[in-house]
Amino acid sequence: MLNAAKKLADINKAIIAAAKAAANPTAAPSSAPLTIGASSLAPATVGKAYSVSFEVGGGAPNYTYSLTGGALPAGLVLDTSAGAIKGTPTTAGSSDLEIKVTDSTGTSASKKFQLKVNP
Repeated sequence: MLNAAKKLADINKAIIAAAKAAANPTAAPSSAPLTIGASSLAPATVGKAYSVSFEVGGGAPNYTYSLTGGALPAGLVLDTSAGAIKGTPTTAGSSDLEIKVTDSTGTSASKKFQLKVNP
């Protein structure tokens, strides 16, 4: 009888844990490592609206983004919560950038890109 009660208690705990995980799916981090998926950035054009979003794999949502190397071309900004470069570039040229993404557990990954702005 004691073993049956222990098994029932263990099953109960497992059911409660599964229900909590289902109710809050973003709380559990992915077992996959955190990565930034894009291999390159589409070129921008002076005077035309531009928007590019970074794809993230692994880690635990919610993600924040930062520019840790280089500088964005004039007229463009990094949306640190959406993970997107947006705006209207004002000057042609190339910029070398390093983007860092950090997940809700504090794990981070970085990747270097070159962003070309055509005249």
